[in-house]
Amino acid sequence: MKIKILIATATTLISSALFAQEESSLTLSTAFNSDYYFRGTQLTDSFIETAVNYTYGEFYAGLWYASPFEAVDSDLGAYYANELDIFAGYGIAVNDLMSVDLGVTAYYYPELPSDDNPTWEPYVGVAFETILSPKAYVYYDVTLEIWAFEGGVSYSFPTEDESASFDIEAKAGYVSPDEGDGGLYFKLAANYVYNITDTASAKFGVAYTDGDTELSGGNWDNGFCFTGGLSIGF
Repeated sequence: MKIKILIATATTLISSALFAQEESSLTLSTAFNSDYYFRGTQLTDSFIETAVNYTYGEFYAGLWYASPFEAVDSDLGAYYANELDIFAGYGIAVNDLMSVDLGVTAYYYPELPSDDNPTWEPYVGVAFETILSPKAYVYYDVTLEIWAFEGGVSYSFPTEDESASFDIEAKAGYVSPDEGDGGLYFKLAANYVYNITDTASAKFGVAYTDGDTELSGGNWDNGFCFTGGLSIGF
């Protein structure tokens, strides 16, 4: 029932936007990832992610689904849950260089019976249109009562092939639950992006994640994640 309500809510948001006269776009994407790290903590080994992103004007909404290859790791006894994220937000341009992002994400795990499923996380962020595209976000999961503060920079290097680019990203954050210990984490990522057509692209990349023991102490792999995927826009 919960999953039906979440999808119905997202469908209503997206379908209502389709009738607006604002400029809109729809992007579908899928990718293989060797590992799944979230704010310094490893959640699964290899998995497939699928995403739908819709924008019209300054409004955006979408779905993100993660499906692990294994439900249980036979060596570790770890249980991997499928994850569905539904999000929506609105961007506000303050001036030519600065914008503010307001939104909310629902995290839902179909196999996990819990009164805290889904969890709801509003967020606010600020981004700057400069050479390194710096941004900073504050998140608060109102269900789990956990704060997260994250900042990052990114840069896209052009290549000799005008259809491709080499993109790098660095970000760091701090997770602070209302009860219990928090911790710092960071992530470094590099991706090669090739534009197959004007609306379709392929991506291949690697990322490294680590953090304080409170977040990364239970990670069973070395922090690296390899990824490859496709996306198409309409």
